[in-house]
Formats: sequence, C-alpha cells, structure tokens
Amino acid sequence: MGVLFLITSVSKVQAQSVIVPNFAAEYPRAQDFHVTAEGKELPVLEGTIAAMSYAIVNGKCTVTVVNKKPFKNVVIRPVNARIKPKIEGNKVIFSIPRAMNLSIEFDDDIERPLFLFTSPERDNVPSKEDPNVRYYEAGKIYDAREIRLYDNETLYLEPGAIVQGYVTADNVNNIKILGSGILDQSTRKTLKVNSILLTECKNVLIQDVQIHDAWGWTLHPRGCDNVVIDNHKQTGWRANCDGIDIEASHNVEVKNCFIRSSDDCIAIKSKQPDIVRRRGSPKVDNILIEKTVLWNARGGNALEVGFELKGDFVQNITFRDCDIIRVERGAALSIHNAENTTVKNVTFENVRVEDARDELIDLYIGISIYSVDIPAKYSRRFGFNIPDSLKDPDANDNRGQWLYLPQNERSTFSKNRGHIENVIFKDIQVVSEKVIPSLIKGWDHKNSIKGVVIENLTFGGKRMTSLEEARISVENTTNITIR
Repeated sequence: MGVLFLITSVSKVQAQSVIVPNFAAEYPRAQDFHVTAEGKELPVLEGTIAAMSYAIVNGKCTVTVVNKKPFKNVVIRPVNARIKPKIEGNKVIFSIPRAMNLSIEFDDDIERPLFLFTSPERDNVPSKEDPNVRYYEAGKIYDAREIRLYDNETLYLEPGAIVQGYVTADNVNNIKILGSGILDQSTRKTLKVNSILLTECKNVLIQDVQIHDAWGWTLHPRGCDNVVIDNHKQTGWRANCDGIDIEASHNVEVKNCFIRSSDDCIAIKSKQPDIVRRRGSPKVDNILIEKTVLWNARGGNALEVGFELKGDFVQNITFRDCDIIRVERGAALSIHNAENTTVKNVTFENVRVEDARDELIDLYIGISIYSVDIPAKYSRRFGFNIPDSLKDPDANDNRGQWLYLPQNERSTFSKNRGHIENVIFKDIQVVSEKVIPSLIKGWDHKNSIKGVVIENLTFGGKRMTSLEEARISVENTTNITIR
C-alpha cells in the first residue's frame, strides 16, 4: 500500500490560496508520486517508510495525486475525515475542507504510503531580527546538531527548512518551537537521542514542526508544566522511537497531531525519581490528548499509560476524539502499571480504531522488565529475556514484557505493586467487524483493577452488550461494567 503525507497551512490572506514550501533541491524527492494543490506543484520528499508532501493552504483545497505505479483502489485515512477520492486513470483527486494530516494508501500497501501534512498559516511567525529567535530559513539544509533553548527563546523552522539536529531545554520558561519545517534525524546512524527533550520546563508551545526519521524517543517533556503540542507531525520507523513520551509532567495538551512510530505513539510515564521528588505529588496530572491521528507499527501501543510509573498518583488523563488508523502489534488503548503507583481517573472517549490486530484494551498490573524489583537477570537492561515459561499467555504482544508468577508466589512482590482505578471507555468505535480481544488483569485481590466502565463499544457498528461478546478477559478486578 502506498501512503502520502501532505502538510498544508491555511492562508488568511486569500481564499483558496496555496503556499508551497521551498525545500532544498538536494534533499531526496520521491519519484513515484506527483502532487498538486489548486494546480500548484507540491514537494514530495522521500522517506524511509513513506513519501511526504507539504503545503500551506487556505480553507478548502483540491488535491491531485499522480501515482506512477498502477493501482486499483485508494484509501485516505483517517476514514473519519470522510475524504472521498475520485480515481481517473493513475490520478486521485479529492478536496480537503481545512488543514489536516492524511495517510493516502494504494491497494492496501502499508509499506509505501503517501502522507499529506497540512497546516494553517499562522499569525505568530517571529521576526528573524529578534535576538530571542533562532530562525532557520527555507530552502536550506542545516547541520545543527544540538540546539539548546533558554528562557523566552523561540526556535522557528520556516516551512521548507530542514534542520539536521535535536533540541534540548533544561529548567527554562516560556519557550516555543514553531514552523512547518523539518527536524531531520535521517542521517543519525550510531547514537540514539531524543529529538526534542525538555526537562523541567514551564510554558512551552510546540506547533506545526515535523520530526523525520526519529531514532530514540522522539518528543519528550519530562518534569514539565503547561505544555501545548499542536499540529505536530512525526514519521518514525526505528526501534524505540516512541512518538510523544509525557513524563512526570502536569497540564499537557496534545492536539491535531499525526504520529507514525514503531513504538508507543503516545505514552504517559513517570519514571525519573529525581524529577518525581522535585515535582511533588501528584506526579502526573491533567493530561489531554485529542484530535490526533496515530499509526503504531511493530512495537509498543497506540495510546498508553505506562510502563514506568513512580510516585503516588498518575491521574486525570483524557484521550478523546482520536483516530487510531493502525496498530500493527500491541494494544490500541492501554494502561500498564509496573510499579506501586495508583493510576486513576483515565478516560478514553470517542476513539475510532481502523486497524488493530492484537488487542483493543489492555489494563494490567504486574512486574515488568522495567520494574525496580524485577530479578536482575530479567531486567530490560539485559534485553527481552524472560523465558516462555514465565510469560503471561493472556498478555498477547506484551507478554514478553511481563514476568508472570503464579498467585501463590506473588506475595514477595506485592508491596511494590500499584492500582488502577476509575477508567472509562466511552464511544469506542472499531471499524472491523472482527472482535479482537481485550484484557483487564490486576495483580491480586489487594492490588486489583477497580471501577472500569465500558460504554457504547462497537465493532463494525455492532454494539457489544457483554464482556464475553466483546472478548474482554478479566482477572483480579472489581466493578467492571459494560453497557
């Protein structure tokens, strides 16, 4: 299947206008797709796992994609966008009503999609003359390496700029990372880094920027307060390239984003003991993920709380109005509590799942390869080496991460186990009629999972009326309701 990502921005100056980013001519172009918007030719960049096309548009825009390879069918995701393509020979013609991020897939070939990324034209473009602005101009490729931000600074990637480097900030306030340019990790071959690592920062805005070919965790706010991530795009394919890891942070909003990763798309964590101590309790609070498109490839989960959770509470987390267009392995919606934290007040609402192959829901309390009390020989430090005899057969693709012990052997480890409480799954819509399994499994009767409500869960439009019909396995749980 071929997928194209097109990034467009909305112009406020002239209706129906299209602004074409100026990417450096030497950056590799995809040869199999040709894309125009309102008759203007758009750049189509080559990527390891997709072709990517970009533009800035104003309002409704007509897009034409020419695929040089023969094809019969095309699907534009998320399907909830209701984009109706018209096929004329080797052309696909469709309209988008506003800025949005799409995956265009030909003949079910998910190895070669075209991503269409669109963004509105912004009124917060900074001046390159401002001494507090790091301004990277379009049409150039920069060998930037580390870009370290300080108080009140703005990093601006002009649409068409390609910056080969990574961004860090440590204990700073009032920073911005803006612009529809690309933070490019494709040349990184020997050292994994976080593409954007923000440590104990306050008042952060990240908007429109794309991160390409991440290696290592991609966007990582740790110990931060008041972070907004808006219309951010990612294309990652290498192992351990989590999309967004929100760690030990408060008041974080992620919206309108597109994440294609080969590990967790979005994960809520609290694993750093130094930050947890300084942050005070609660450790993770008031997190909102909404209106975001997710493609989880061959590892991790799509929308995840866990595995690494320290401190007293991880609470008040909402995932809503999101489109999970693909989960090739792992769970679509998951909470994995591997420490002694209480995870509570988590809501998954109005989430649409187009293609999930392993699990839909996975709530689990246990000892994982990341747990502080796991026997050393099974620790993640030494790889994934739990023997098959000690893997939980119920845990599906995540079974390699849990040390499964019989109930009569668990008491030694119970003091470091936590809780999961008050979780709501509301209006979860799975496109496929095939009912894939779910798992809700506590540690024991004391460290159990309590108060889970599943309301209006549908597969192929059919509402599930019982745990058995929905293929939801439960163990060490209380007050689990499906309605």
